[in-house]
Amino acid sequence: MRGLEQAIRDTARELLANGRVRLVLGYREGSVPFRTTPAFIRTPEEVDRLVWNPFCANNLAVYLPAAVGAGGCIAVVAKGCDARSIVTLVQEHQVPRERVVILGVPCTGMADPARLAGGDGSLHGTPVTWDGEG
Repeated sequence: MRGLEQAIRDTARELLANGRVRLVLGYREGSVPFRTTPAFIRTPEEVDRLVWNPFCANNLAVYLPAAVGAGGCIAVVAKGCDARSIVTLVQEHQVPRERVVILGVPCTGMADPARLAGGDGSLHGTPVTWDGEG
């Protein structure tokens, strides 16, 4: 999983540095354990905030219509189900396809933070940690 996270960062850094996109929509660590939040990355220096793990559940496609409306090309990290949402936005002429770069990532399923007891990092009394690989 860390290799995929680094690949996302490297690609985002390159796209921003060469001016191909003006914004990368991805995920960053949330303020609550085992949660992520959408990240709006505008410079190559911010790219290291991007993460990829089983808690990256939000569908970032919901941000595309407003983001592309501000001009320029946008890159978005997308799981398979999110990519289907992007396709629908393009088909409905809400997002011009030529203004979206999709950074496709494989999805083996998302973790359910609701199962974590009290958000204290335990699952039914058993400590849970995320080591980057599982």
